[in-house]
Amino acid sequence: MRSVEGEAIAARAMTQIGTTFRLHGRTPDVALDCVGLVAFAIDAGEVIRDYSLKGTKIDFILSYMDSIGLNPLAQSTSICDGDIAIVTCSPQQFHLMIRAANGWVHSHAGLRKVVHTPGASPWPIVAVRRMIGD
Repeated sequence: MRSVEGEAIAARAMTQIGTTFRLHGRTPDVALDCVGLVAFAIDAGEVIRDYSLKGTKIDFILSYMDSIGLNPLAQSTSICDGDIAIVTCSPQQFHLMIRAANGWVHSHAGLRKVVHTPGASPWPIVAVRRMIGD
């Protein structure tokens, strides 16, 4: 199911492709990390600053998602543009990605920029969240 709000989130994320990756980056068009990209895309305003997705318990991340207005997506629900995936890119490292344009927009630490990765998630998806009302 597609939604206007989800498509707007995906479109906002796509505007940041090429933006520099910086840990704790919060400035669109200058530097973003994956949390900063999600906060920008969903227009969350101020976001949590004292965090680490490395070695963090999933409950902390899910609580953060709740606090910025993202609802859990049932496993049987199709993932749509604008949905936010929590993935594990290594055994102790979580990462956030936004579904957009038949792929995923995310701030890639290794490539040092926000990128669009076409197709399926390159990492295992732990949970998916969607804006309230979608």
